[in-house]
Amino acid sequence: MERMIGNIVKNTLILLMISIGLRSSGQKPDNVATNAAYSPDYNSLFFTFDYSNQTNTFGVVSETVKQPNYSGGIGFFSKHNFDISLQSVFTENADTSFSKTSTEIDFMAGYSFMPNEYFTIYPSYSHMEYNNIASPLLSAFSDIAQLNFYYNKGAYFGGLSSSLLFGNKNMFYLSWQNALGFYFDDILLKKSLLSIQLEIDLSLSDKNYYNKLIYDLWNSEQFLSWVSKEYPLTQFVTELHIETYGLEETKESYYDFIDERDQSIFGPSYGITSVNIILPVYYSAGHFLFNFTTFLVIPAGSTSFYEQNTQLVFNVGIAYNLDF
Repeated sequence: MERMIGNIVKNTLILLMISIGLRSSGQKPDNVATNAAYSPDYNSLFFTFDYSNQTNTFGVVSETVKQPNYSGGIGFFSKHNFDISLQSVFTENADTSFSKTSTEIDFMAGYSFMPNEYFTIYPSYSHMEYNNIASPLLSAFSDIAQLNFYYNKGAYFGGLSSSLLFGNKNMFYLSWQNALGFYFDDILLKKSLLSIQLEIDLSLSDKNYYNKLIYDLWNSEQFLSWVSKEYPLTQFVTELHIETYGLEETKESYYDFIDERDQSIFGPSYGITSVNIILPVYYSAGHFLFNFTTFLVIPAGSTSFYEQNTQLVFNVGIAYNLDF
């Protein structure tokens, strides 16, 4: 699933398309996402602020504490179909002790190309910088190269997003989106637009990607608890090894032993990781744009390293745009 912090950029792009649809045609757009390919005769500058009640990092939501995040950003959308954005993100309880607020700076650049009236191609590249207290789980990736394909006809919107993520190790991520959009003009104010979408997504990625990161963070109690469940016959020998050689060397030896014999634990294991039901609500009035998005994240499975349960996540945001 797309990182929900990253959805701030996605929401801003969609809000811009609503604004373009209103001001360039005076009518509701055919689709709020694919209007990026219609080049207006002006540029737009966006200022945004968003809040999410929980952080989701490509399908992994903390089951230990709540990690709400706040972000502010600026985005430039050119009449020549390219866009760039910069945003800062503050995430609560985001260090390894789940008690401190981490900071993150995201830079994104993209370009929209529309070969016909229904089909949009949108390549983008993102780079993330984290402060030194951010948990390795939160800061697992530093760069994302993404290629998006969107199809829109009538009320239906479909998308296929493929991403290559760079960080501690590379990972491929695939998301398939399906949505129906409903649009209402002049709600509360003249020349306003209310957009409601019902979206269902499927996410495919490496289910084992985070296992090594979590493994490296374990203290002796957590490590021995896992050994007792997965390899109970070796627990006594493992405890002696820790007393003799220390925890980190024992974990390293154990990792090498397991990785050579059982690729199902630390090796790549690609499959459907989550089903996501999303309800975005967007409202545009004048230069102001608002969004309220509800995410129901249904994980397809957990590993022995972390448990994932169904999560309900909310994102709210406001944006202000200037055209020139």
